[in-house]
Amino acid sequence: MAVEITQPGRNYSVGRDEEGYGIWRSTDASGLPLERFGTESTDWFAAFTRWRELEEGRDTPEQRRPAIERRGLALGIFGVALALGVAGLFPEYSAGTSLAHSPDELTTHLFYLAGFSVAALGVAATHRARDVGALVGVGLSIVLLGFYVTDVANALSGGGFGGGLALSLASYVLAAVASVVALRGRATLGAPTRPHRSIALAGAVFSIGAAVAFAPAWDRFVVDLSSSGTVRIVTLGDAFANPGGVIAGNVVTMVLIATVPVLALAWTPARHGVALLAGGLVPLVALAIAAVVQLHERLGPELFGVSASEASTDHLVVSSGFTGAFYIYVGCVAVLALLSIASSASASQTRAPDARLSE
Repeated sequence: MAVEITQPGRNYSVGRDEEGYGIWRSTDASGLPLERFGTESTDWFAAFTRWRELEEGRDTPEQRRPAIERRGLALGIFGVALALGVAGLFPEYSAGTSLAHSPDELTTHLFYLAGFSVAALGVAATHRARDVGALVGVGLSIVLLGFYVTDVANALSGGGFGGGLALSLASYVLAAVASVVALRGRATLGAPTRPHRSIALAGAVFSIGAAVAFAPAWDRFVVDLSSSGTVRIVTLGDAFANPGGVIAGNVVTMVLIATVPVLALAWTPARHGVALLAGGLVPLVALAIAAVVQLHERLGPELFGVSASEASTDHLVVSSGFTGAFYIYVGCVAVLALLSIASSASASQTRAPDARLSE
């Protein structure tokens, strides 16, 4: 397979063959590359950056051996974490119910498991995808912290700490550890570059909007007692209408919703920030979908301040819907997803540096 050398070096060279860009040893450019990249201009940029590191001796293949071992360790931890997460779907989670028998809770946890599975696949894939997969897991772990603090606080306040919660919590902790172990640590926070400043600013506005919209009640019910002519409007889901520990967990969640997208959009390189934001959006999207699922569950009349006898004699009719806060939340999360796409597109337009400039 013919190799075209685009950037020669003393020890390593950047080249391209039929499968894309890669890095070869300068003494042998006819065999398989030491590292493989894609075919786009951004892949040339990544290969050039990696070549420069190798030429400067900052990260030789021999020095990378511990990193390879760390990736294997991370994948092993991910495997245990996902197994525990699946096992946690079936025992009692809280309030005497398992996740498998609670459609809305099952929805959110399946999203969590899917997100960590994507992170693990990224870590297991190519050298370039490793940090992307790890950052998806890191972003998911950070935002999930608030949700699990809330679940634990609810269990300790009387909901019951079941085996399902214990297994799911262990799964979360291990998946978060695996994500950090897999991260090579080359991505850094910094002031956004000029093309990304407007995206980061918009991210700050809409992440705060999502955090604020998270707090009010989302579920709106119109309760019609037709026999007595009484109509009540009941809203459920206020984050602050809970025991103190649960409120604290909701506040932590709100803070993380407000800050993670901003940090992600200020991350460099931009594609790593997109990965961090994608992970952070997983539980936010899952929460909105779970709210739709929950709205169609059969609820007892006592939730609306109506006794069972009143419901049977007064022909209780309940129509359900959402408050404005829910739609604001969904809109903000949708915009954050679009901003991540815009950030990714902006990063992909970055041109590879002219090889002659490095000579």
